[in-house]
Amino acid sequence: MAAEERYVVRENSGIGPPYQVYRPDVSVIAEVTDYLHELIATNCSQATIRAYAYALLDWFRFLSTGGTAWQDARSDHVRDYVLHLRSSDNPYRHRRRAAAFASAIRPVAPERGHQGIALDGQAQRGRLQYEEDGSPVHALVAFCQDYGVVLVSEPIDHGQQKDEAELTVVPAVVERIDWRGRVLTGDALSCQRALC
Repeated sequence: MAAEERYVVRENSGIGPPYQVYRPDVSVIAEVTDYLHELIATNCSQATIRAYAYALLDWFRFLSTGGTAWQDARSDHVRDYVLHLRSSDNPYRHRRRAAAFASAIRPVAPERGHQGIALDGQAQRGRLQYEEDGSPVHALVAFCQDYGVVLVSEPIDHGQQKDEAELTVVPAVVERIDWRGRVLTGDALSCQRALC
């Protein structure tokens, strides 16, 4: 098939999908247009619609090189197309394999401060017994935001005012945590020069 007789994708500025696949006779393939309309209806981006249009274009061109109309494609054509895709040069595949190989021989160090640890005072109402004076049990907790677990929980003496009592416990909590690759987050009470 000559270059001017090939299937093509053209950008569409009118009504319909933003990209259309055209037959060699320059007519739109209605079934592809319907499919691309479905993608629009499911809120796919223009980049996704473009990618599908070009993928279908590649499929149609593959079939046409063997003299098969797309309506006559069978499972053996699909198999041959998949084998063709696997054997053809794909720069993205090479980059992905190279990155996987590099990470296998040289483990990637975690980025500095990639894991957030939140410090906050918690009143454990309903879960533990109240103190004799009727106040709930308070604790300062260090919560790992990535894994959703409490790393450290330190009880707070309720004899003092809550804010002051939290500040007295913070150094003990901070000492118990390995801070490599972690960032401390907290409320305004944690923003004290003595703590940081």
